[in-house]
Amino acid sequence: MSFRRRDAERLLSDTGRLCCICRKQHQVSLHHIVLPENGGTDDIGNAIPLCPNCHDEVHGSGARGRTTRGYTPDELRMHKEKTIQMMRGLTHTDHPPAPAADHDKFIFASSDRLMPESQLTSLLAGLLDDHSYLDWQFNMLVRFRLYHAQTGNQFVSKAIASRSRVLVHALAKLEDSLASHFWLYPDEQPLGDTARYCLHPDLNVDRALRVGPVERSHYREFATRLALLVERTGSAYRRYRQTVKERLLV
Repeated sequence: MSFRRRDAERLLSDTGRLCCICRKQHQVSLHHIVLPENGGTDDIGNAIPLCPNCHDEVHGSGARGRTTRGYTPDELRMHKEKTIQMMRGLTHTDHPPAPAADHDKFIFASSDRLMPESQLTSLLAGLLDDHSYLDWQFNMLVRFRLYHAQTGNQFVSKAIASRSRVLVHALAKLEDSLASHFWLYPDEQPLGDTARYCLHPDLNVDRALRVGPVERSHYREFATRLALLVERTGSAYRRYRQTVKERLLV
């Protein structure tokens, strides 16, 4: 069974060739939301772009129709729709002014709306204090990174462009960690912008039923790596904003 090529290409384009679970571009391909052996069809509505890692986790042997990470078919469709809406929100019809300084001011203002300083600061503080984040905060990072990856959205100023690249690289590393080492907690909460994800709750003494010394040691290692990523991201962002202020006077 396979999806129609034209429909498949359109869906991949609409989702920016992102995995609809981790929102990264890791050799993404289309997979069935409901597997054929469970009655799923080849209609494009039953398709979702997934990277290999998320596909393996989504279509493991779950209980009561759920998958290994707790996703129902409706929840997978919601993740797909949210990814499509996110990509649509990145499409700008405005054309920035021609002069270099005006162009850079436009790029900064547009990206700043996607990831305001106050919201990034709040996210980084939550990661350090509680080792958790909300789904909308993760989406904020993804939108900012994708915006700067689009053709025409790079800074003309070499100094700002350099700081921007360092920041985007730091955010990508942090993004990878959030997608790989954080899990929905508590499990019963509905998915959506306010869904909360926590660093390996199964290893956390306050979030798991039984945690021994080995689990605590593993958790400390993950927390230490997270703190380093947060510090690098915060430092890169401060330098980026300082250079923008100096060069653009904003």
